Amino acid sequence: MNSIEEWDERVRSRWDLIRRNPEYREGYAKLQGMQPSDPRFQILVEEMCDLFQIQSLINPVRGFAQLSQAEKMWLNPSSTAIKCFHPLEVFLNPGRTLLDKPGIGIENIIDDKSKNFMFLRIDFSKIRSTKSLKTSIGHLIESRYKMYQEFDQVPKRKDVRKREFERILQIGDMHLAGMTIEKIAAEVFPDDHSQDSAKQKVRNDLDRYKELVNDRFKHFIA
Repeated sequence: MNSIEEWDERVRSRWDLIRRNPEYREGYAKLQGMQPSDPRFQILVEEMCDLFQIQSLINPVRGFAQLSQAEKMWLNPSSTAIKCFHPLEVFLNPGRTLLDKPGIGIENIIDDKSKNFMFLRIDFSKIRSTKSLKTSIGHLIESRYKMYQEFDQVPKRKDVRKREFERILQIGDMHLAGMTIEKIAAEVFPDDHSQDSAKQKVRNDLDRYKELVNDRFKHFIA
């Protein structure tokens, strides 16, 4: 993986699947009816973070374009250590900055077509000593460097093509909205040689939709 654009595309696909996952949606909805002070609240948050391998729970109604850079990082952590944030806190403050270490945050990541840059925002009021600052920055840079090295070493996966992926998600959403197989077939495959053929394609895509949403999101970790 050679660019942030490719990284973004994989995280986008991952979020498109996670936010449609029935277990994720049900768990997030359940949390909305609980008080954060309830011991079960944090337990459920941690269980969901662990299951979906994310650092924070985000409202599933929000599309990828609505997420902050920090939230995109939370969806695809570079470390196996998952740090969970309360979903209500994230939902109420979607622009929150991702803190990797106390007092140090990632301000932005850009790609200039040749190098990947990481800009750090340092809150010196939270730094106890220059030694701890140097140690924290060193660990942070090391983890990010390792992450980008792994990007380049990841073999090309035989995932569904982007156009096919988007069609499958579209058909799945239309079906969940209550549209019949016949109506979906007529709208998505209007030029098909027969109605039966078009309906079969819809059924095939619905089966693929269930497979992707229920399990395939695990394969979209960049």
